[in-house]
Amino acid sequence: MSKFRIHRSFEEELAKKANEFSMQPSAGSWSRIDQGVQETIFTKRLWKFTGLGSGLALVIAFFVYSTYFNSEESLRAEDDQEITSLFTNPVPASVATPVNPVPAELDKSQNREERLNISSDKNISQYTRSLPSFNRPEKVVEEHLDQAKTIGIAPKNLRINLDKKEENLILKKRVKTPLLPKDGWNIQASFTPVYAYRSLNAKIDEAKPLENKKNELDKGITSFNASVMARYHFTNKFSVAFGVTYSQFGEVIGIGPKRQNPVYDAMALEYGYNPNNMRTPGNANSYTNRYHYLQVPVMVYMKNPLGNSRFSLSSGLGISLGYLLSQKSMVYDYRVEHYVENKNFLRNYNAMAHAQALLEYSVNTRWTVQAGPQLNYSLVSTYQNYYTISQHQYSVGMSFGLQWKVFRFDKRRGVKL
Repeated sequence: MSKFRIHRSFEEELAKKANEFSMQPSAGSWSRIDQGVQETIFTKRLWKFTGLGSGLALVIAFFVYSTYFNSEESLRAEDDQEITSLFTNPVPASVATPVNPVPAELDKSQNREERLNISSDKNISQYTRSLPSFNRPEKVVEEHLDQAKTIGIAPKNLRINLDKKEENLILKKRVKTPLLPKDGWNIQASFTPVYAYRSLNAKIDEAKPLENKKNELDKGITSFNASVMARYHFTNKFSVAFGVTYSQFGEVIGIGPKRQNPVYDAMALEYGYNPNNMRTPGNANSYTNRYHYLQVPVMVYMKNPLGNSRFSLSSGLGISLGYLLSQKSMVYDYRVEHYVENKNFLRNYNAMAHAQALLEYSVNTRWTVQAGPQLNYSLVSTYQNYYTISQHQYSVGMSFGLQWKVFRFDKRRGVKL
């Protein structure tokens, strides 16, 4: 035993041994740890998308309830509105004229106007003042309409003036309409060929050379988006749409051969890569990165008719949440200084902003053809936060689509969408 150790105190010797002690977990322990981490990540993702799906289901259920369960009250209210408009306009002299022959039951020896003491060129309200009042003025009007049919006045264009008290009684009547009338619902489907690329931004100075190299070598790709959405027209101009969209983004990266060095091979094996699949940045060849997303967009549109034609112009803005369905890509790993296939560098979700302009042509009351430019830009990076470069996907394309009105035009409501 050395002199150095003889003169050490017991506590110092024990602390030294504790600091020098290390324990390496077995291969089986590492596999169990990895399995536990993956199960935790999967559980978090499952709860995240379960909550998103539940919220979307509640919104759709609310729309369906407002549309179908309030439709009966809507029709009743529309009838009341029609009666109100019927009573508050004067009788035009050209309308209040006999259009049917005098019924046989009337005394032919007397003129019908003299018998009933009613002149067709006068306002009928003059003869209703002496009638008894009712709690519901509609009953008075129904009797006048029956009398008008008897003497041959066309009821279609008949207008009857009520006195001020009766008029105010009708106008003050509470009219209940559904929150979302069902004839505002539309379904639209679109297909958009796009040019897709990305923007890069180095987070640290050490990553700036790689950013410059990639901007020099990489290129965009041609791709497409396809969507099916429900669009509701609140007014003739304002509408909101939501649904599902399949989007494909990506870029072509320039690659070169792997560095033939046993040091890099050893590093690749240490991090779980196949050395034969590694590539360096270069222009000898190319590799296409593709990212496939399922998105849930919400769009807001403003529609402006173009004169008196069937054409109109709609402009829309919106956002969407997306989930990475699949990918085929190579990412530069600084630890091995090569491009490698490692999906752990990629983010599993995305959020995007959308802008769109649509030229719409109404073929008939139910079908509309749409075409116009579309821009999509990713609000979050394709890579995880710890990656040294931030990459934002974007695409520009021309959208072509069809819109179908779910419920037919309702003449009683007079809605023109």
